[in-house]
Amino acid sequence: MITLDDVPIKVRKIPNKLLGRGATGAVYLALQEEIGRLVAVKEIPYHRGEGYDVIGKEMAMVRRAVHPNVVQYFGAEYDEGESLFRIFMEYVPGARWPT
Repeated sequence: MITLDDVPIKVRKIPNKLLGRGATGAVYLALQEEIGRLVAVKEIPYHRGEGYDVIGKEMAMVRRAVHPNVVQYFGAEYDEGESLFRIFMEYVPGARWPT
């Protein structure tokens, strides 16, 4: 597991809680157990050697977006075993999740 931020985020996906799916990945509901916070986790399949441009641009955009009407970015990681990038974001009940 490669943490892409200073502090790793430990979450447990909540079974059967897919929030949305799109061209680049899927967003799931998860629990950040150490503080009892629900979070949205975007999972993006990635295999070494493939283009990183789309994922890199999305992560840069989410990190910079600081506004009351934009979900908060909590962190990201790359899971080599599952070949997945995960972006951890604020969960907003009832929101439509861009994927």
